[in-house]
Amino acid sequence: MNNFITDGLPNWIMALAALWGVFEIIRGYFKLRKQQIENTQNISFLNDQVNEARKQTTQFEYHTILMTENNKILEKGIEEILKYFIHSHDVEIQEFEFEKLKRINEIRPIFLFVRGQSNPKGFAINIKNMGGTANSLKVIDTSTNDFLIQKIRTSPIIEKEQSVEIIASSKSNINANLSSVQILIGFQDVDGNQYQQNIIKELNKYRVEPPNKVNLDKGAK
Repeated sequence: MNNFITDGLPNWIMALAALWGVFEIIRGYFKLRKQQIENTQNISFLNDQVNEARKQTTQFEYHTILMTENNKILEKGIEEILKYFIHSHDVEIQEFEFEKLKRINEIRPIFLFVRGQSNPKGFAINIKNMGGTANSLKVIDTSTNDFLIQKIRTSPIIEKEQSVEIIASSKSNINANLSSVQILIGFQDVDGNQYQQNIIKELNKYRVEPPNKVNLDKGAK
């Protein structure tokens, strides 16, 4: 009996060890399997995260492109609006200038030569307003000091087709019939625009140049 126990004990121990080894193998298998399942789940989760990140990146890139295109469209629209306003402003300025010139042309006084006469002691020139109403007519300057230009005797307002006579007398022994003189007159229109006209006497010939719009800064003589 003792021999049986002594001889059989190592076999039982070996069997138990073998069973334990099998158990560890099985447990290790299931543990490994569980770890593989967890790894698979983790990999799937990571793939989902990567896909979501890619999706968000793609959406961000799309929105970035869309925003860039919208900005280009907006910039183009602003440029067109600015061009329109600038063009409109230029057109308004041109229209304003046109209306201004049209107004000046309508109200501008224009004096034309009617007749002239002279004698050795002086001369007289008759001019007529054929334009708009003239105000504050006066002599601005003369080309010589040999003649005294009398103050123009007329009303403050000179209407269209109203005549004005300019009279000059010799201050020396110079014969007016043989003299050449230029007389510069100044006046205003109804809006206060100022003009000058040059009246020219060359011996026994007379002419009146067209009026020039200017700023008068000389006193009347």
